[in-house]
Amino acid sequence: LFLGDLGTAAAAARVVTFTYTVVVLPGAQSGNTLTNSVRPNFNATDTVTGTPTSIPSTFDRTGPPSTADVTVVEPRITIDKDVSDQAGDSDARRAKPGTPLTYTLVVTNTGTSPAWDVDVTDTPDARITGYTSTPPAGVIATDTNPVGGLAWTIAGPIAPGATVTITYTATMPVIAAPLALDSDRTVVNTADIPHYFGVDPALQIGTITYKDYDDVTADVVTVTLDVASIGDRVWFDANKDGTQGAAEPGLANVGVTVLYAGADGIFGNGDDDTVTIVTDAAGNYLATQLPGGLYRITVDAAT
Repeated sequence: LFLGDLGTAAAAARVVTFTYTVVVLPGAQSGNTLTNSVRPNFNATDTVTGTPTSIPSTFDRTGPPSTADVTVVEPRITIDKDVSDQAGDSDARRAKPGTPLTYTLVVTNTGTSPAWDVDVTDTPDARITGYTSTPPAGVIATDTNPVGGLAWTIAGPIAPGATVTITYTATMPVIAAPLALDSDRTVVNTADIPHYFGVDPALQIGTITYKDYDDVTADVVTVTLDVASIGDRVWFDANKDGTQGAAEPGLANVGVTVLYAGADGIFGNGDDDTVTIVTDAAGNYLATQLPGGLYRITVDAAT
């Protein structure tokens, strides 16, 4: 800046104040210290004629420098997606086909400055139905069709340490029989945040390129559908040969207990599941919508 000529000082000190605005470029990172230094240069005699078109390159006097430090602050957004009744933060659970489940997306600012214009996306399994959601205040649903992906925009600001929670409910696909591929039995949903700003859009200057953040780790939730089945027949083994003969009838209304060893495959642990059914008129029984794994079948002799 070229100030021009300052005449002889008056009785009080003459103060000239310059105010200007700068933008921190995207290369700066949170925690960096940026130092701005200023130093006055001047001549003791008037050696510059008129108003120069550029700042003169030489002066015969130099004043002491003054500096100001600025610590860079930035938002840092994370997303945590969960499904209802999952174990801990496993992001996984089992469910029977046709079960409605609630998904929760928690958006958190772990950084040191507010975040604006936070775009949230969720790519659910295309087979889900019954999608319902009521966005909280400050959140706009921009895509409500699960086929192709869901989307919301959080205008912000999301202050450092603050969270915004989005929930929705969806019904798991109905699968009538076991399928050959494991991928057919899994329902995978992926949540992400592809974009957010660290500067209020209302304050952004059109000629400046601002940092557009895309540094969020997507979170994946997997639901495994229970589509296995176990069945057989209970009959009166008259000759005790272990094989049902033509004259050996099936037994109706016999209690059958189907015991699942749980995900760990060990009977007697806390994750075991039990299903109790009875045989039909022909002695047949069938337990459906079961998780894949190890089972033990017990017939109630009293029935």
